[in-house]
Amino acid sequence: MRYDSIIIGGGLIGVTSAFALAQAGHKVLVVEALDELAFETSYANGGMLTASMPEPWNGPGVTGHLLSSLFDPHSAMKLRLTAVPGLMRWGIAFLLNSTAARHQHAINSNYSLSRVSVLQTEKLIDEFAIECGAADTGTLKTFANEDAMGSPLETAKNLQKLGLEYRKCSTSEVIELEPQLEESSHNIAGGIYYSGDRSGDARKFTLALARHCENMGVQFRTGKSVTKIVSHNGQIVSVHSSDEEWRTKNVIVAAGNASPSIVRSLGIYLPIKPAKGYSVTIPTTGWNALPKIPVVDDALHAAVVPLGDNIRIAGTAEFAGFNKTLSTNRIENLFNLLRRIYPQLSSNVERSLTEPWTGLRPMSSDGLPFIGSAGPTGLWINSGHGHLGWTMAVGSASLLVDMMLGRSTEIDPSPFRVER
Repeated sequence: MRYDSIIIGGGLIGVTSAFALAQAGHKVLVVEALDELAFETSYANGGMLTASMPEPWNGPGVTGHLLSSLFDPHSAMKLRLTAVPGLMRWGIAFLLNSTAARHQHAINSNYSLSRVSVLQTEKLIDEFAIECGAADTGTLKTFANEDAMGSPLETAKNLQKLGLEYRKCSTSEVIELEPQLEESSHNIAGGIYYSGDRSGDARKFTLALARHCENMGVQFRTGKSVTKIVSHNGQIVSVHSSDEEWRTKNVIVAAGNASPSIVRSLGIYLPIKPAKGYSVTIPTTGWNALPKIPVVDDALHAAVVPLGDNIRIAGTAEFAGFNKTLSTNRIENLFNLLRRIYPQLSSNVERSLTEPWTGLRPMSSDGLPFIGSAGPTGLWINSGHGHLGWTMAVGSASLLVDMMLGRSTEIDPSPFRVER
């Protein structure tokens, strides 16, 4: 079979790329190694579309934080000693990119893409009536003291020049926005409200969009691992699995953490490593007076997000290689956050009905995704979005397809180029 474009990876990034290409008239095949779409990082992420939070995790001071995390099981960002050998080359670049200037450049670039992407995502949800628990209530970030609000406020002020809408809130204004926080108001010194943020179930969105892709002629092959990408005279010609070959002139690698190994044989180094995140999804059927706004605890890098008939607690970061074992301590951190923020609501939780989950966010060494051409003609990368995959997915796909077709782009693509 011959296709105009083959996409490797059937998560958020792969499916949104397929949709954008199908809209452009391409005959598209999506190849996914697992038996289901959106079953890895897209499965149970935080559910927030947060253009307001584009900061990479390697900000100034990250070196000391990571070293201290080796001995702190409750650290918001934790480095596992066993993961250190596999992080050496990537880790050096991660630390080198933690200077104030580089970090600010990444923040601004991520925001530009995220802002466009959230608007495009909202438009798709409305246009196709996608049922994914979508809400336009914004995001509320809370702080235990005024000092802790300093850096996020400074970031918000800088991003305001690029279009960010935010409002600093007193404790009483925080409670007015989210009345369910009344019980924990003694722990809240204030907050920042980002009205332009959105939320929704990323997996439900991905699966619904995949169905629309199929209606547009996109083909999906699940349970197929790509074993080889073949080029001839500098041009992509085919993609192979263990038992099939598909002919094409364009390959888009959107396989998250698997992307580096897929392109390595073509002489391409992608500095992407897995950053382990956790979530717990809690059914709320029968509960009264539910929260209405996603609330982010800045100190723990975690959030409590209403998602339709569920609440999802999600967050923390852990560098533990490809280990997907559920850590009891990390899951308990999330339940502790719920108890601290919503003490009364947390008493309704039936632990046996909750769904703990862990996933590996594909994180680049400089905190910016890779979007663009690489290596032989016809090879394209769309990967490395870290904690902003849901936020950036639709915008990344649009940016990539504009570049593939030689069209003008809505934002500057240069910060995301593969060979940077």
